[in-house]
Amino acid sequence: MLAAHMDQIGLIVTHVDQRGYLRFAQVGYLFASACWGAQVKFLDGTIGTVGLDGRANPTKELPAMNHMLVTWARRDGRTSA
Repeated sequence: MLAAHMDQIGLIVTHVDQRGYLRFAQVGYLFASACWGAQVKFLDGTIGTVGLDGRANPTKELPAMNHMLVTWARRDGRTSA
């Protein structure tokens, strides 16, 4: 068994779909409500936003992490969609 303490929480990209949307997993413990709408910054300085993939209805229930994705804008201004 390996046990460790992390001082930083974050996201790790697990999949990039054909439209450029990024699926992610949490690193450390994150509240889904804190992620939705948050901005993320990649190592190269690119900024992305955590959004919903359309499967969940946020007016009825809090979306789960697996219903979220990251959209991002390329340096030329075009978005991932």
